[in-house]
Amino acid sequence: MDICMYLLRPSSYLMVFELVREFRGVIGILGHVRLSPGFYVYVGSARKGALIRLRRYCSKSFAKPRWHIDYLLEFSKIDRFYIVFNAHESELAALLSGTLDVAIPRFGATDTRNTTHLFVYSEVLEELLRSRNYNYVRVTCDDILRCG
Repeated sequence: MDICMYLLRPSSYLMVFELVREFRGVIGILGHVRLSPGFYVYVGSARKGALIRLRRYCSKSFAKPRWHIDYLLEFSKIDRFYIVFNAHESELAALLSGTLDVAIPRFGATDTRNTTHLFVYSEVLEELLRSRNYNYVRVTCDDILRCG
């Protein structure tokens, strides 16, 4: 299936990104936040399909932050996404919280029971997805921006 068709399906996603410089600032109800440079994984969902949401992230085309992750994108380079079709974002966040370190408590998860949706990246990420037999596809911003 064409990658663009995958992006039109309802899904959850994992965004792997590098924060290239320290972030210090206020993020909504989380208040003052500090995050060191490094690689992170953000868990999100796109019930109407991931294309529009991920294109927004890749192009950084927003005037003001809408979601917690928006605050970090200005200081980040997106490495890749895993689009997951058979798992809800809360399930993915729970899976990661059992293995990866929490980056910021409650980040992206203020409306859920999850500890967070932002984790410190680890090389075991793709192995975790395979171990649960998740149906996923790996895409980059180049792939996403090529889609109409």
